[in-house]
Amino acid sequence: MTEQSTQEARKQSPGFVYFIAAGKDDPPVAVKIGISKESALLNRFANIKSSNHEPIRFIGFKSFPTKKSAEKHEKELHEKFKEIQCRGAGSEWFRAEQELLDYIEKNTKPLELRVLDSDEIWDDLQNNIGEDGYRVVKSLHDDLLASGYISVKRKTKTLQIRLSEKPDEPVIVIHPNTNEKEIYLEIYLVHSENIPIKQLIEKHVTLDNVRTKLKKKYPQFRLKQWAAPPHYQEFLHVFKQIAKGYPSA
Repeated sequence: MTEQSTQEARKQSPGFVYFIAAGKDDPPVAVKIGISKESALLNRFANIKSSNHEPIRFIGFKSFPTKKSAEKHEKELHEKFKEIQCRGAGSEWFRAEQELLDYIEKNTKPLELRVLDSDEIWDDLQNNIGEDGYRVVKSLHDDLLASGYISVKRKTKTLQIRLSEKPDEPVIVIHPNTNEKEIYLEIYLVHSENIPIKQLIEKHVTLDNVRTKLKKKYPQFRLKQWAAPPHYQEFLHVFKQIAKGYPSA
């Protein structure tokens, strides 16, 4: 495929216009109007975050059948709100005037990032770990997203579960061990928010070897361990507690 045809294929893939607010107050200091594919949005968010002194957060998005149509709409919005554009022509940042905030409220949806049900990762998991294993991984994924998490696919068969408030850092990684054809639940105990994950797991998860595993920064639990009753519900309870606001253990 030539470079030109590759670029054209990208433009025909789904895309969306996103809105990011800067500033901890409500209303925010400014709003960024940009475009992206869902697969690239978290990296985009991380780059914006690293170059911004103000706290930033997603406040809405509009989806489009192609990235090309998203680009067209983004240009229309830049023109519509050019009177409140920051730092001159070409900037994607706009002053958070009421007109722009009203538009976002009326015309966008909350951003809920997730690995889509149609993604090939689910077929790959089903083929590698069987129907029962697939169902429990999919159930955990959906239960966590219903609790306020987002999900991201990394590599071919790896799922990352992240807090929506911290979309650039994983809390859980579900990944295969190709040598053993096993799926692992890997917990990221080191987190920028100092969430007491370790203490919560120690308190609520009754696996025999849980304390030994928690001596590592990234403890791993086999599918047959974390998916077995009552451990599935115990882990789920811990992660729901984390999503509710990082309570102390």
